Amino acid sequence: MDSMKEFPDLKNQSPAMIRRLRTSFLAFCLLILAISTFLLWTYGATLPRVFHGFEDVDENVQGEPASQSNSASTVPATKTSPDLPAGSSASEDGAGIDQSGSTNLPYFDLVWWLRSIGRVPGKPLIFMVGGNADMAHAFNMYDILQKYGRHDNFFLMCTQKACLDAPDVYTYDVVGMNRRSVKIAASIQLLREGWNFIFLDPDVYLTDALDPISQMLPMDEPAWDIQFAPGPAKGAKGLDASFFWARPNKYTREFFRRVKNNWSESGDQDLNSLMNIVAFEMSNGQATLKLKILGTAPFKSWGDYIEWESKNFNNKDAINTLYNQTAAVHMTCVEPQLRPYLARNFGAWTDVESYYTGSRKFLGVKGLEGDASHASRIIGFAAKVAMDTQRTLIFPSSAILTQARKNANTGASDYVTVPEFPAYRIVDPSSLDNLNLHVVEAMYLNNKARYTRQVPSQDVIIMGNGHSVKDPKDGKPVVVRTIKEEKKDIEVVWLDMGSGRWWDLDASGAMALYTKDVQATIKSCTNANEESFECDKRCV
Repeated sequence: MDSMKEFPDLKNQSPAMIRRLRTSFLAFCLLILAISTFLLWTYGATLPRVFHGFEDVDENVQGEPASQSNSASTVPATKTSPDLPAGSSASEDGAGIDQSGSTNLPYFDLVWWLRSIGRVPGKPLIFMVGGNADMAHAFNMYDILQKYGRHDNFFLMCTQKACLDAPDVYTYDVVGMNRRSVKIAASIQLLREGWNFIFLDPDVYLTDALDPISQMLPMDEPAWDIQFAPGPAKGAKGLDASFFWARPNKYTREFFRRVKNNWSESGDQDLNSLMNIVAFEMSNGQATLKLKILGTAPFKSWGDYIEWESKNFNNKDAINTLYNQTAAVHMTCVEPQLRPYLARNFGAWTDVESYYTGSRKFLGVKGLEGDASHASRIIGFAAKVAMDTQRTLIFPSSAILTQARKNANTGASDYVTVPEFPAYRIVDPSSLDNLNLHVVEAMYLNNKARYTRQVPSQDVIIMGNGHSVKDPKDGKPVVVRTIKEEKKDIEVVWLDMGSGRWWDLDASGAMALYTKDVQATIKSCTNANEESFECDKRCV
């Protein structure tokens, strides 16, 4: 007993000692409370409520407010377009939030994650669901939102691992999940917890000409529950569920509950059609959802502009006018691989990472002429010269194209010369991404003028004046040495091909050997002889 310390007899202690003991005990309790609060706030994903997709939005489990009716919606399942298959992979990395706010824990609870990075209901959240291919687009969107002070509330829900490492942009882990299901589940969770939010699909591009939120009804306007971009035919055919702003109330929660109950990850169900049906069912027949379809001038669906595109792809004034009137454009009727190029060409890109104001040298090509095969070889030649001179290629805008159009009556070819044919309908610009080469859009210099008053120095090399001759020093065309030595200080060098028909570009020629590897990589469009193109078929 002598070796054990007895508990102090408080009755025999002085008042000062008792106060010190009490103060120490209270300080210890406050410390434990502070640590517990911090752990709960920061690592709330360890609680039972975690983001499992549709399990997360089961109102019976998660406490969703009771709906007015427990019966299933009468919305029929539509099957008009293919859906992406549900993924099966999941991140195996441990939980944790790095400095950018990203999380590596699969199915991290969205609401707790938002609170952990300091976000509370109030200002609209802005998010999209995408993968690795959408990272550049996410950076561009972040830069545009930063111009209007809205970037802090933007985040990207990543369905692939590499996307989680995107710098600056907040990223949230939904690796391996079906992106359309994530869209529904995240919407329900945010609305349930009192957040208003703007959702954008990855094929929606913002311009920095207009603040998209300024073109929508404000939160203090009671005439809406949810605002959608206009659907096809400038809104005449419904709404576009790729872009919307929802406020949290029982009507929007019921809307997404019905969408969820009628959605299936399997099969070929069209989520946009489903959301159209539910929205009009609730806003017209039942008059419970206040639906607002946004204006067609600031919010465009590119499918409505196919005819305009065919006429104005090389018209700087028309492109600038369109840009100045546009807040967001949904690149509908555009092949996925061509969306980034066309979005940039028509102004839906900003000076992200000094894209327009950075210092670099360019090579362009003029006088593109001949049939599709010949024009394709000239583009390949220009790409190869750009690679050998360490310059960025300005993709050509158009060609004087001789088309061999099949006569429907005789089956023979009718030869027609088109004075201005889009070069991206001769060669797919995205196929050049497989080369060790940077490529910018044909309208790059026009778009660059929005961000800087500096006019780049330019010079033209007339091909045919010995520039295509093989240089005995390195076996490359003489034009390569001319650019590297005589034109090294010129920012933009243009290769003027003239008529171009004399060019030694046949399979047996020296220039054909020079461009052999490039020609094997780039994709020539098999429908370049067609007068017009169908939706999603500019370059087949």
